[in-house]
Parts: sequence; structure tokens; C-alpha cells
Amino acid sequence: VELQRVGAERLSVQVPSRGWGKDSIMQTTFAVTWNGFVGAWTIGALAGGGALFAAFSAPFWVAGYGLAKDTLKMFKEDTLEIGPTSFTIGSGDDVNEGFTVDLGAVGVKTSMIVNGEPQTVLSIDHGVNRYEFGAGLSFTEQQWLAEEIRAFLKDTPILPPPSF
Repeated sequence: VELQRVGAERLSVQVPSRGWGKDSIMQTTFAVTWNGFVGAWTIGALAGGGALFAAFSAPFWVAGYGLAKDTLKMFKEDTLEIGPTSFTIGSGDDVNEGFTVDLGAVGVKTSMIVNGEPQTVLSIDHGVNRYEFGAGLSFTEQQWLAEEIRAFLKDTPILPPPSF
């Protein structure tokens, strides 16, 4: 994790991608297998002349899209930039932005439980939206990073957006 604090004006966080490991290999294998099976089934249904029958695969394509998106996210760096008026958060092409004054709770939350082990992420509330990042970090690193972000938001004079 790379955290840079420029006085009380800007906080920059880069969380490197998880890269190849046991988890990413298993998830990639499952996503490729899932989408390959759904693709073969859909092609078979279309070749058999049943377009309506093939349409039943649509929910499985949606699930496959979600699997592929989550798998690719494991190979992208998470970034967070907070300034006195605005912030950006995201990974790769999936970047969200907003006004710093609208940022709410920052903490660590359990995203799922796998084999009895909680899988946690860093969570930042922005109005009705909740952004999650840092899934590849340890729980201790996530707690430390949440505390650093909270301290920065407490110490920084938050300015209203220019349109106010």
C-alpha cells in the first residue's frame, strides 16, 4: 500500500493488484469454465433451432459477466484521491468521483464468508453510495488505512464544491 499525504490538502492511496496467487487462479479458472460452459450450451441451443430455448441462458450470461468483472478487478490497482473539494476512487476504468463534503463513514466491512473465514474490504460511504476497495489487503492493513483516511478527513478543512 502506498499512502501519500500532502499536508492537510490531499491524500493519495494506491493499493496494488493482488496478481496471481491461489485465489486468483481458482477464480479465473472458475470464471473461464463457467462462461465456456454457458457459451457452449447457448451455441448448442441455437444450433438446434431453439432461439427461445437459448434465451433461457441469459441469466447465466449475466452471472458470467459478474464473475468475469470480479476476476478482472483482482488484477487492477485500487486508487483513492481525496482533496479539499473532490475525491476519486476506483480501479482501472471503473472510477467514481464526487465531492469530499459528501463523504461519510469509513470502515472495514465483511463482504462475504468463505470456508468460515470473513473476507473484508475497506468501505467508504458517499451519500447513498458505498465504495469498496482494498480487498487484497490484510484485515490489519485495512484497519490502518481506514484510520488514516478518517484522520485525514477530520484534519482537512473540507471546502464546499465550486457550484455552491
